Amino acid sequence: MTDTRRRRLLNKTMAYFRNYRWAARLIGFLGLVLIISFMFGQGFAMLREAHASFELLLLLTLLSLSLVGYIVGWLIEIAGGVLLTLAGLIIGIFTFFSPVFGTNYYAMLLSLPLLIPGIFYLLSWYNKIRRRELDD
Repeated sequence: MTDTRRRRLLNKTMAYFRNYRWAARLIGFLGLVLIISFMFGQGFAMLREAHASFELLLLLTLLSLSLVGYIVGWLIEIAGGVLLTLAGLIIGIFTFFSPVFGTNYYAMLLSLPLLIPGIFYLLSWYNKIRRRELDD
């Protein structure tokens, strides 16, 4: 591979890294704002139906885990991506099959704002690793 082509590929990979990282940060922030506004808007009535049960405890734990994943993702993309993606998958599956929250609407509303930034963080990490390989 010629040096010019390698440099162009390296610059392109770096641009993708920045784009994915900032997309994950912005979408993650907007997703957390959406979830928090949902909780204040109509979620507390839904949470009152759970009556401090296992479903409520698990859902709040997973939402806290996603908040930690979002904060960690600003510094370490792979850790934030894995935490957000796993939390989004578990929340989506849990809310879909839960007798308290069991609708497709709640599953998508609570899982997609976590899955999308998680995937973007993972893509950002992949491009960073690829850039290091091209550097060598």
